[in-house]
Amino acid sequence: PFQAFGGPSRQVTVARLLPHTMASTADAEAWETDERGYVFEERLATAAEHKDRGNEHFKAGEWQIALRRYERALYHCAFDPMQMYDLMEKHKAAAYAVQTPVKLNYVACVLQMREAGLDVAPVQVEGEEEPRDPLDRCEELIGEVLKAEPNHAKAHFGRAQ
Repeated sequence: PFQAFGGPSRQVTVARLLPHTMASTADAEAWETDERGYVFEERLATAAEHKDRGNEHFKAGEWQIALRRYERALYHCAFDPMQMYDLMEKHKAAAYAVQTPVKLNYVACVLQMREAGLDVAPVQVEGEEEPRDPLDRCEELIGEVLKAEPNHAKAHFGRAQ
């Protein structure tokens, strides 16, 4: 399998979304504390699994859980720009194929929650002192999608909302 990070001597810091709806790690489900592996395919498979579970919760109207699932999916499929640069084209395409729907689903979930009048807690990103407004995070995710795929219709629609 393709190694996403190279050897152990190469340390890379990637922003990790922390579950913002938990009071502490003791309140976390087991899936919310799973660690990201080094094998590229496993990371994408884990992200896809979280996305699929998030979709199930979204369809059931369980938006808080869906949002937490999408956050975990983003955590697992996150690669910094240098990592993406180092990937072969087929691996970049595979990463974008998972990242794009996860990012757009996250945005849709936040918008759905706000439309329903539910509070959306600020998003704490690892390495940052202050939590971000969820709409700011949505704007950032849409920007990332449009940077990778400038003509993505759903991203333009999400930005308009």
